[in-house]
Amino acid sequence: MTKPKFTPGPWEVRRDDQYDHVFSADNKRVCNVYGGLDWEYGIGTARLIASAPSLLTAIENYLYGRKDVRECEAGMREAVAMARGEN
Repeated sequence: MTKPKFTPGPWEVRRDDQYDHVFSADNKRVCNVYGGLDWEYGIGTARLIASAPSLLTAIENYLYGRKDVRECEAGMREAVAMARGEN
């Protein structure tokens, strides 16, 4: 498998007065998200973006049989909860 051409995860969301930001584990800014008039859209979008590496890992683990099905399901549930801001 080839090395991914994106900033490795995990990613996290941070907020300031204007934007939601997504940062990598090594403190590099991945992106800024502006929610416009509704801040909840901004934070929701930032959470979805920040969950992308976890979602990708969970799907790859399942597709390529890297973990057993129960572990894969747990990883997928965690990633979905992260995307929804439930963790």
